[in-house]
Amino acid sequence: MRKRMEFYNTLNNNFGLHMVNCGYEDYLEPYVVKPRTINYYLIHYVIKGEGIFKENGKLHKAVADDIFIIHPDEVITYYSLDTDKLWSYCWVGFDGRDVIPYLREIGLTKDKRVVRLNNHVMMKSIMEVVNYFRQSDSICEAKLNSIILNCLSSIEMSIKNKKRTKTDYVTMATGFIYKNYTTVTVNDVVKYVNLDRSYFYRLFKNETGRSPEKFIIEYRIEQAIELIKYGQYPLSQIADLVGIGNIYYFSKLFKKHMGISLTEYKKSLIDGVKE
Repeated sequence: MRKRMEFYNTLNNNFGLHMVNCGYEDYLEPYVVKPRTINYYLIHYVIKGEGIFKENGKLHKAVADDIFIIHPDEVITYYSLDTDKLWSYCWVGFDGRDVIPYLREIGLTKDKRVVRLNNHVMMKSIMEVVNYFRQSDSICEAKLNSIILNCLSSIEMSIKNKKRTKTDYVTMATGFIYKNYTTVTVNDVVKYVNLDRSYFYRLFKNETGRSPEKFIIEYRIEQAIELIKYGQYPLSQIADLVGIGNIYYFSKLFKKHMGISLTEYKKSLIDGVKE
């Protein structure tokens, strides 16, 4: 008997990286997954307990805080039989033309099937996407891919015994903001980098000279300026496109950032074209 949740990604945008599924499983009694093959990559993170993973006849033991990876077209099975150490795990399945280069870069080869993680980033990331599927009416491929990359990064840190520097965390945060600036909140960024909120605020401001909120707002304004220059959208629509929404609030932020009102800025562009 098992307690199981599983979600499939129904989007198919032909990206270089594509999440197939994710889920969580809790063994309530000894259980054996029957031998099977899959046509994508699958990484399990063992939350508690222990069990056996078998690929093409080779046995591997995995315990709490280990991950084990399954490659496409392998005959695999796994099981947990010790009633005192029944395992629970979460997983993420993914595929795409960029998977092999990513796995090669982080050092997760076919010879390295089980890896002990020295952080809980991967578990938190997978459970985040499980909850994302449960709560969201529409799914964003970029959001799913960012979570996969965060999982792979956490594995690399463990394999290479690396510790992230302060600059690494800020680079992660700004990259996440650039990809998700239309919807991102500071809470989203804090969850992504997996740091204490107060510490992250101090770190981010020391490294960038700006608070996370100010950084997000200024980046939205920068993107709005590019759309204004493009000249195809009304200002109210541009406010929506960059994630600010309310045109009056957008106007207030714009003037504070640029030192000039929206209408004055737009007029200056038109006058510049006429000259």
